Formats: sequence, structure tokens, C-alpha cells
Amino acid sequence: MGAPSLQDGIDKAGSPVNLLWKVNPAPWNPENVEPEYAGWRQEQAAWHDGVSLSELSHHMFDTFIEGPDSTRLLAAVSANNYENFAVGQAKQFVPVAGDGNIITDGILHRVAEQGYAMSGIPAAQNWVKYHGEKGGYDVQFVTDPSSAFRGGADPTLFRYQVQGPLAAELVERVFGGPLPPAKFDRFLLEYDDERSGGFEPLRHVPATKTVVLGLVSSKTGALEPADALRRRIDEAAASTPADLALSPQCGFASIADGGNLLTVDEQLAKRTLVADVARAPWG
Repeated sequence: MGAPSLQDGIDKAGSPVNLLWKVNPAPWNPENVEPEYAGWRQEQAAWHDGVSLSELSHHMFDTFIEGPDSTRLLAAVSANNYENFAVGQAKQFVPVAGDGNIITDGILHRVAEQGYAMSGIPAAQNWVKYHGEKGGYDVQFVTDPSSAFRGGADPTLFRYQVQGPLAAELVERVFGGPLPPAKFDRFLLEYDDERSGGFEPLRHVPATKTVVLGLVSSKTGALEPADALRRRIDEAAASTPADLALSPQCGFASIADGGNLLTVDEQLAKRTLVADVARAPWG
């Protein structure tokens, strides 16, 4: 008898949700990285007043795709456009099912004419690998898992996040000059707590762009008052000529690591709140 399949696990648990959902899981930390804490006050000050450097190399999977059919495969299983996707560029990867439902998301970097690197949680990468293998595409996959499954070895890719009001200055010093302007159509911004700051910086966003206001927290199950959300949308609208949209502050995927303990019903209630509030100003 072979090893149990995913379907065996779903059948035994009763549903995919029952198989994957964990009640009150223990907090997750990268297995081979010692925790480092400068202190709450210093860390908050770095985000707010200076520069914060975050090490993000250990919690994501990376899958490298090569082959003459790599672009055709990605176009077949995602909602992304690849016509003007140049080598060296990156974008949010949005894999979708045949009925248009989103599977999850990830980061897609074009590293060669027929070569790509995908980063993020493994679900998006598994979706691509499954269709690539079952669909007869001429592609090859190499996956570097997260540090939880790497056996103590270093990751193939090291990634860091630089943020804070002095982040651009630091980046310019490192690279010897400013980075080229980024061509973004929309900005997805977290505005769910005081640390996020005010809407004043939105005055720099041109009218040709869209600002997605992440006003609904995905960190807690408590629902934000709808009237308070509408007031904050009005405040943001007074600060920018850009088009506005509403969303959760982040996705709900972090519940898998035990970070945000929201039930399925609480997550659905958050999504309903976003839709209901958005209908008022935008129909």
C-alpha cells in the first residue's frame, strides 16, 4: 500500500478546511534562526522615524521554472499578462482556476526569456507545478523550500525588506544612486492601526493611480464599525486625487502560522464588511 494521498487526508478529515485548520496553534519561528529583539520601543521607532531592515529569507518557498513552455504554462494558469513582462521585472502572481476563482497569490520574477522564479507560500507554486506536469508542458521545476524543510542549509535566495521614512536614502547609498521609478498602477497600503500613520503622504500619489486602503484588520476577529470605515475613506479622499478602493489590511494566510487566530466565520465576516462598505461610496 502506497503513502496516503491528499484526497485520503481530506476524506479522513471530512473536508479540506478540517484537514488544514488548526485551533490555537503554537507561534511559528524559523527553525534555524535565533530570535533577535532590540526592544519594542526601538523597533517601533525604526519603522516610524528611521529605517527597519527585516530578514525575510526563511519563511517562503522558492520555485524556479525553466523551459520553452514556461511562459505559456504561466499564462494558462494565471490571470497575469506576460506580453510586456521584461526580464528583471517582478509582479504579483495571481493563479486562478478555470472558473476564475483565485487559488492564492505569490511573487513572480522573470529571470530569463523562458525562466522565472516564484516566491511565497507553496500553494501557488504547487498549482503551477501540477498543471505543468499533468499538462505535458516542456518545463523543469526546482523548488527550494522554507527553512522548516531545508535541513539547516542556507536558502537559495536571500531577501530583505527595507522600510521607514529613511529607507529610500539608505537604498540610494547602497546602490550609488536612486532606483529607477517604479511603474505601479495601484498601491496596496495597510492602514489598520496607529503605526500605519495618517493619510497625508497620499497627496503625492497622482490621479492616474489607485490607492487600496487596507482599513479592515486581518489580525483580529473584531469587526470595525462600518461608519468609522466610511469616515476614514472620506478622510483619505480629502488627501489625494487618486482613485480609492477598500480591502483587508493583509491576507488571511498568516493564520496558518498561528500568527492571527481568526476563525473561518470571522474571515468571511471581514470580507462581507469590506464589500458592504465599498458599495456605499463606489456602488
